[in-house]
Amino acid sequence: ALGRKLDADVDLWVKAPGDKRGVGYSRRVDLQSAYVRDDVGAANDPGRLNFENVFVRGVRPGLHVVNLHLYARKGA
Repeated sequence: ALGRKLDADVDLWVKAPGDKRGVGYSRRVDLQSAYVRDDVGAANDPGRLNFENVFVRGVRPGLHVVNLHLYARKGA
C-alpha cells in the first residue's frame, strides 16, 4: 500500500552504452557508471526513504539498461 514503509532490499543495476557489464551492489564502477549507494531496507537506516544511486558520466547515444532486483523482503 502507498505510504507504508516496506522493509525490502531492492537492488538497482544500470548499464550505460560503453559499459562492459553494468554496475550494482557487487560491481560498483565501470567505464561510464558509478554505483554510489546501496540501500538494504530498514537496517541501519534512520530515514523513511529508501533509495539507491547510480551516476552516469555524460549522456552517450545508445541503449541504457536499468533493472531492479528484489533481493530480500523482510517482514510481512
